[in-house]
Formats: sequence, C-alpha cells, structure tokens
Amino acid sequence: MKNHLTAVAVLQIGLGALGLLGAGFLWLVLSGAGFFSGDLRALAINSTLALLGSSFLVLVSLPGIVGGLGLLHGRPWARALLLVVAVFGPGPVHVLGAAERGREAGVRRHLTGGAGPQPGPPPAPPSAPAPDARAGRSAMSRAPARSSGRTGRPPRGPA
Repeated sequence: MKNHLTAVAVLQIGLGALGLLGAGFLWLVLSGAGFFSGDLRALAINSTLALLGSSFLVLVSLPGIVGGLGLLHGRPWARALLLVVAVFGPGPVHVLGAAERGREAGVRRHLTGGAGPQPGPPPAPPSAPAPDARAGRSAMSRAPARSSGRTGRPPRGPA
C-alpha cells in the first residue's frame, strides 16, 4: 500500500509541476505576443489574458502539488485533498467527455434496438469514362478545347 501511495504522490507532484510549467509558458507566449506586436491595446489585452490563463493553471496545479507532498510525508489530510483534486481538477474534463460519448452510444444502441451501425455494401468502383467516338480516345484524355479567340491568344496546336 505504501508503494501505491508513493506512486500517486509522485504522479500528482509531476502533473502539478507540468501545470506550473504550462502556466509559465502560456504567460510568456501571450505576453510576448502582445509586447512584440507594438500596439499598446494588444499588449494590454494579451497581458490580461496571460494573467488570467496562467493564474487559472496555477490555481488548478497547486493543490495537486501540495496534496502529493502531504501524501509523501504521510499527512492524514492529503488523501482527502487528492480525492477532491481528482474530482474537480483538470482531469475530469476528459473523464466527463468520455462519459458523455459513452452515454450517447448507449442511447444510440437503445434507439436502434441494440444493433450498432450496420456496414453497408462497399461503394461501387468509379465507372470508366465513355469513349469519344470522334477521336477514338476517352473524353478525359482528349486535348483541351481550342480557344475561341476571346482571350487574344492564338489557339494551341495544329489547326
């Protein structure tokens, strides 16, 4: 059991550190884009977005780091904190999306009487173009039509 708790603690600390790195990268990219644009309005907007986005990532990442450190040191509150982080942290976004897709598939199965999507017959191969009776060649391999003179260029090829 101790090995499992250590593994969970190390994973939470690692994921929290990645979140902090992501926050720093987000702030650097958005603020830098505003700075290099040379426009004061763009600088203000990008700096505000950078501050809000990186603050959100820091607030989401810090509880995981604190809980992971507490779990490594055997604190009794760490398990409860990591349970809350697991439910409300950034991971549930993916879990809820997967659950929604699963629910939709279940509804689809119920509406179709338990049968999944039925594969249809394979598509027919494209038919060959009809041969051109005038030239003895297919219509697709024929030379392009001659110019009517509207473009000002002489027609190509022999007359």
